[in-house]
Amino acid sequence: MKNRYKVNIFLFTMIALALFTSSITAQAKKSDKVKKISLSKKAVIKLSKGSYTYNGKKHKPKVTVKVNKKKLKKNKNYKIKYKNNKKVGKATVIIKAYNKNKKAKKIYVGSKKKTFIIKRAARTITFGKKAYTAVEGDGKFTITAKLSKGTSQIKFKSTNTKVVKIGKTSGQVTVVGAGTAQIVASVGTGKYYKAASAKVKITVSKKPKIVIDSEKSIREFNYENDKNRATYANYYAKGLVTYLKDLTSWKVLNKYTIPGLVPTADEDLLEGKIECNNLVPQGICCAGDYMITTAYCFDENHGSCLFVYDRESGEFLQTLILSKTSHVGGLTYDTKHKNLWLAYSSSSGQDNEIQMITYEQFKSYVKSTKKYLKLADLGEKHTVSNKPSVIAYDENSGYLWVATWTNIGIPSKMYAYEYVAGQETEKGYMKGELVHVKEVTGLTPDQSYMGFEAMDTDESQVAIKNIEDGKIATIATESGNISLQVNDQIIKIDGQDIERLEDIYNLFEDKDRLLIEGRKVGITILRDEETISGTITLASGGSNLYKDIKDRVQGLAFTKDGHIIFSRSYCRNTMLDEYVSDLIIYDGIEWDSANRDWKNWDDTAIIVLPPMVEAIILDSDNGLGNIVLDMIFESSAPNYYKGLDNNGNGESEAPIDRIIQLSLSLSTL
Repeated sequence: MKNRYKVNIFLFTMIALALFTSSITAQAKKSDKVKKISLSKKAVIKLSKGSYTYNGKKHKPKVTVKVNKKKLKKNKNYKIKYKNNKKVGKATVIIKAYNKNKKAKKIYVGSKKKTFIIKRAARTITFGKKAYTAVEGDGKFTITAKLSKGTSQIKFKSTNTKVVKIGKTSGQVTVVGAGTAQIVASVGTGKYYKAASAKVKITVSKKPKIVIDSEKSIREFNYENDKNRATYANYYAKGLVTYLKDLTSWKVLNKYTIPGLVPTADEDLLEGKIECNNLVPQGICCAGDYMITTAYCFDENHGSCLFVYDRESGEFLQTLILSKTSHVGGLTYDTKHKNLWLAYSSSSGQDNEIQMITYEQFKSYVKSTKKYLKLADLGEKHTVSNKPSVIAYDENSGYLWVATWTNIGIPSKMYAYEYVAGQETEKGYMKGELVHVKEVTGLTPDQSYMGFEAMDTDESQVAIKNIEDGKIATIATESGNISLQVNDQIIKIDGQDIERLEDIYNLFEDKDRLLIEGRKVGITILRDEETISGTITLASGGSNLYKDIKDRVQGLAFTKDGHIIFSRSYCRNTMLDEYVSDLIIYDGIEWDSANRDWKNWDDTAIIVLPPMVEAIILDSDNGLGNIVLDMIFESSAPNYYKGLDNNGNGESEAPIDRIIQLSLSLSTL
């Protein structure tokens, strides 16, 4: 029994071994039916292109894979992967075996790589112009150049530094002397691009010396042309026309050399008197020890400026620059408050401002050792409702008069403003208010501005008689608004005791307490033996005071004896319909302070001038009709002199580059 058991174990073992061996043999036979082909050993890879030029995009050459001359199929026998195929350098194509038919008898295994090259791209440099020209003394200008591709820093070099020098990276050219030079612009080899260079020629011509004879321009200008005859026909008929050349009392003030005009513009730029050489003169003013002229940048690329001269010697002292690239107009000196007032506006009309500078502060700026002084934070800036082209202070009325230049056939208005000084600020000037002067309405001050009518009740009391509907009728107190009532007794207004109705009138007529629409003033009343104090907001006392004036007004001057003189101009070609250039004098005018108007308003003389007069200023005035008038012209501004402005009116017919002074006895005109 025992041996029989052993035999059974043996038989079982043999059977199991036979079955296992049979299984292994079957599997081996099945494996022998699938053939494996190694791509890394057998594959031959060809690319459609072996090199590319960098373009910022991924490059994917077409791939052909063969094994034993048999072309394999993409996504059936292999898959493709690209590596580093965007940047400059060596890029790689990776072929990896892929068997779409899992039951195939022949399969591919492994992977293989093929490389191709991405080269740096070529690029070019292009200058802003095909060639550049300049004239000796032009100072500095900038050459522009740009790359066709990439953002590398362009470097510049002059081949002849005796002609021009150039900033290594700025492209700013400094003219040295006459001759020719090449400017080489270059960039080195970059990460993605090749080096590049280009040249442009600069020709610097000898500067012709321009000499302007202002006296000759005045004497030889054709005053009697047909256009002038037509323009001033009414004045000719009345015998009111005088030509500047026929007056014996004018002279050229050669002691003042105005920076930026044609004869000296380039030298002025090199000497640092100006920051651009395309300026146009505008305003003129005498203030204390100084003569001041203004100019704006024709291209509006630079700030307008003030040029300051010693009034006695004519020596140039200082350039002051406005903070904005505005169109500066006139300027005037307020003898009452000892302030300079400067008018300027933007082309958009959004910044119509008058800037006030105290004389003391102005003097400190003039004496500064700085070459340029920005006026951004100097003094006060006041926005005005009309565009400030012309400005002048009138001692008779005590007002600043501001006018807007208008073109032919469009009458202008000059508005009256009054300055109300305030308290001294930390910056050392009086912060005040510039307000429209109001026309007289026919109402009493208490009615016009405070909204009630007052009356005397006894020798030392003033009470409210009526409350005007729609006017101011409340007092703002710490506890809230309190409505005024008839019979409220007025005790104080703006800190001044009120005992008689006349006190209210005197208070409002005081120039230093000018009524300002919206201004808050203190008020104290007595009601049923209770004292109430607070503030009252003043209402408008009439419409804004203005005077209708002629078109194309550039300057304005008031004499002590009541004459008003306007300068007018437009165009430098007398054949154009818009052309005008003259002084118009209004004679025998008396200011009526009660009615805030002139009693007479008649133009009684006209002096025809050479083209392009701008602002005027009284240099002296004896109060008896004998005046000395200074005039500034813009006919020697570079663009006007050379006929390069947008109007296309040709060169100046009678260029004047100096201040012209005219002595007049107004009673004899």
